[in-house]
Amino acid sequence: MRSTIVTVFALLTVGILGSGLMAGRPAETREAIGHAAQAQKRQPVVHRVYEGRIERFSGTSLSPDGRYFFTRTLGKLDLITGELGGVIRSGDDLLPPATPGWSESVRLSHDGSRIAYAWFSYSCDCYEIRIVEADGSNHRLLMRGAPFRQAEFRQAGEGGESGWYPDIHGWSPDGESLLVTFWLSPNNTEISLVSVTNGTRRVVRSTDGLGPNFATLSPDGRILAYDIVKERSETESDVFVVPVNGGTPELVAGGPSHDVPLGWAPDGSLLVYSDRAFTEGVWRLPFRDGHPDGELELLKGGLWGTQPVGVSGSRFAYGLRTQARQVYLTSIDLERNRIGTAYTPVEETLRESMSPAWSADGRWLAYTTEEGARGSGGRVNRLIVQPLAGGDPREIAPEGFRGFQYPFWADGDRTLIALARRGGSEGGWAAIDLETGAATIMGPRLDDLRAAGLDPMPFVRGLRGEFSPDLKTFYVRHAGSQIHAFDLTDLEHSRVLVSFDEQGSGQLSVSPSGDKIALWTRSTLWVVDTRTGEKTALHDRPSRRDPDLKSPFCAGAFVPQWTSKGRFLLFQLAEGIPRDAEFGPTPCKVYKIPVAGGEPVYIGALPAHRTWALHPDGTRLALEYGENRSEIWIMEDLPGSR
Repeated sequence: MRSTIVTVFALLTVGILGSGLMAGRPAETREAIGHAAQAQKRQPVVHRVYEGRIERFSGTSLSPDGRYFFTRTLGKLDLITGELGGVIRSGDDLLPPATPGWSESVRLSHDGSRIAYAWFSYSCDCYEIRIVEADGSNHRLLMRGAPFRQAEFRQAGEGGESGWYPDIHGWSPDGESLLVTFWLSPNNTEISLVSVTNGTRRVVRSTDGLGPNFATLSPDGRILAYDIVKERSETESDVFVVPVNGGTPELVAGGPSHDVPLGWAPDGSLLVYSDRAFTEGVWRLPFRDGHPDGELELLKGGLWGTQPVGVSGSRFAYGLRTQARQVYLTSIDLERNRIGTAYTPVEETLRESMSPAWSADGRWLAYTTEEGARGSGGRVNRLIVQPLAGGDPREIAPEGFRGFQYPFWADGDRTLIALARRGGSEGGWAAIDLETGAATIMGPRLDDLRAAGLDPMPFVRGLRGEFSPDLKTFYVRHAGSQIHAFDLTDLEHSRVLVSFDEQGSGQLSVSPSGDKIALWTRSTLWVVDTRTGEKTALHDRPSRRDPDLKSPFCAGAFVPQWTSKGRFLLFQLAEGIPRDAEFGPTPCKVYKIPVAGGEPVYIGALPAHRTWALHPDGTRLALEYGENRSEIWIMEDLPGSR
């Protein structure tokens, strides 16, 4: 009883004294202290503001008032009405489509008046940084790099002018500079401040690791926070801070976790995404005089699968994937000329799957997946093998390799080949032994291509190129109207296999025996003899497109499929519809045609899809279709908000 009385008396005394102390302070001081106390007690409010078709969240921005979301394709999404429009007005001489290419890293200034973005220009094969007013006016070119293909895998220490890949992180608080990471090679980056007046740049920090995915300047512009991915890891990274005017980097968030800096709260604390402490969420790190002033504090947990957009004023925006494009299986009957209407996904997940490839014996299906790295705007590509007879899928992850794309099989079901990267500048096609899990880079290596004076892009990206079944020859579509055959044992001696009178953009398709190549030009399906270069036209399609019509993306209209014995080809045709109309559920019409010649036979229809693969027994199709949909969420009332 006595202890209770003492406790109550103590509390009353503190309350009275506290009231007296507060009463003795000026009114504005009491108000400031009151706001500070409320800020400490206030918990962030999280709410969903949009759901729809959004491919990626890396390189996107939120307006300071929280109303507009700017996509990496220069779209301006009204989060209240859902209306999507373009940022840039047409008619400006410098604007797309006058200079064809694509945009990345779209960043809004702190006052919401200007937009900076990265642009890859086809006219120079280089990256540019451009600035435009938020209303679409006063567009200008800030800086332009050298041709990117000359330096995509540049070795450290090479001299001379080099192309770069720019990742724009944001604007300086005073609006005078852009914070940009220039990627000189996969393991060589320069975090720089670029003047928005004349494009001059000052390197703040050079890195020789994988990163940063995120970088941000403190509210006073004096401190840079950035992340570095740990060596041999795709899922663990550390956060460092360093003075902009020079100094030693200081580790502020590390350990066996994935940590990235998101931005700065109104109270000057650093916000960090982390998957530490058995949750994914936003953490707060107090700062004073340019250094941490305390420990990381969990601000909001349970944010699983977060794809950060960034901090804008008192708001933090992030995305969540709700639907993903997937590889599906369906039936096909080449005898009765029918295609099934039921589609079964190979995975029941929210990660994107793509590029299906059947093993020669038909027992396995290989494909790649793409998903957002946890708490990062980047993407992670994984290589998966699925047994057709049932069972769990198996991830193929050879030590030291990452970023797998475009898989195909060799040596029966023992070897899988996929485009991959290893280490810093080395990359190419990796041959993976599925029994041992070991992988090696097979020809052509990037260094070999450069030494031979060849552009590595068709080899590196897997576009317009195809291996022979014995892996001794690589066929490349050159300038759309020629096929070059490269002897992989002697790259300097290539030959033009065949030329066409018109161009085309589809992938080459080599027959199972390797004696023929099928391909589309603009208006014709061709078969080419790989020994003699003799070409045979199999089918003509209308080559002129009505500008008032739109067409669905049908993989078979670009990449024909061979039957296992090489006697037939499957291809697709797609009819255009008015641009304001909606496509039906199966707009891709599939046909079968004899390679020896004859009329095509209609066998069924498929939904619009990006890639497809015919099973060796001719009874199944794997196709990649669907759309990526996501939600946008906003966290408000960050620490220090009023």
